[in-house]
Amino acid sequence: MPGTRQLLAIALVAIGALWLLIEIGFVPPSLTRALLHWWPLLLVGFGLDLAIPASKRGPAPITVYAAAAILLIALTTRGQTPTTPEAAYRQPLPANARSMTAIIELGSVKSSLGPADPGVAVNAEFDAHAPSKVELTGATDLQFELRRPRSTLFDFSRSEWQVQLTPEVPLTLDLRTGSGTANVDLRQFDITSLIVDSGSGSTHLQLPGGGTYYRADVGTGSGSTNLTVDAGASLDLILQTGSGSVNVAIDEGTDLQLVLATRSGAVTLDLPDDAPIRVEIQDDGSGRVRLPNYLNRRSGTGDTGTWQSQTYERGGRVINITVVDVGSGSITFR
Repeated sequence: MPGTRQLLAIALVAIGALWLLIEIGFVPPSLTRALLHWWPLLLVGFGLDLAIPASKRGPAPITVYAAAAILLIALTTRGQTPTTPEAAYRQPLPANARSMTAIIELGSVKSSLGPADPGVAVNAEFDAHAPSKVELTGATDLQFELRRPRSTLFDFSRSEWQVQLTPEVPLTLDLRTGSGTANVDLRQFDITSLIVDSGSGSTHLQLPGGGTYYRADVGTGSGSTNLTVDAGASLDLILQTGSGSVNVAIDEGTDLQLVLATRSGAVTLDLPDDAPIRVEIQDDGSGRVRLPNYLNRRSGTGDTGTWQSQTYERGGRVINITVVDVGSGSITFR
């Protein structure tokens, strides 16, 4: 019979393998729901295996019987309606609305954020986990608040949110993602101010071009981030990166003031061809900085200094990038 160390090793391997299968979608939903509600049986079985001598147990560890019971529950409940059905929240756009301020927390759920249909202020669908708070107030200056779902220990369910806001009035947005994947398409919005704080999940963020000037403050965490600035944007962007990789793509005709501070994650900036570009690096950290041949040094030594494209002197809609802090991750301009 396996000893305590062997039981612990088997349990850890089994939990890790099961969790991986759930994440890739291999485990049937009925088994996922059964695990969500009946996982304490595994703890009871494992505790009994530790407390009862092997000579007094049956031919298999009690944990095995607990796992078999959960599997039997999953098989007998297959095809039944989940205990957490999809919920929706929808509010019309008031006739006198002139602006919206939104605070949105996405947490661990897979989420998408984009524009709503004409005449709709908020349209949202919450699959599996409803938010802890969702509320729209005001008639002229709208206030929208969406808070992440309350955490549940050992929650294996696969949730997804779809959130749509009106693009018909200027938007001030404070967005906080978490461990879930977030796809955020703001290209149709008239952004006044934007704050994005991302976590360990991957984030895909598309910023608007054209229109009026706006400011964005983006902080990334351990998850990967893909950020696109649409053509013709007029933007002041502060970008502070973490340990996850960050890719920034800037389209043609963009007037951009970018302040960049990096940590351990690799950062790549794709710049438009023939654009007036100026790069100033103020800090020479341990990370490697790679600059393209079309940027010529104008001042400084080593990794610090100023580089410009040949078209920068003609002015117009220019891209100014100031690197104020270089961490251990690489920075690549291309």
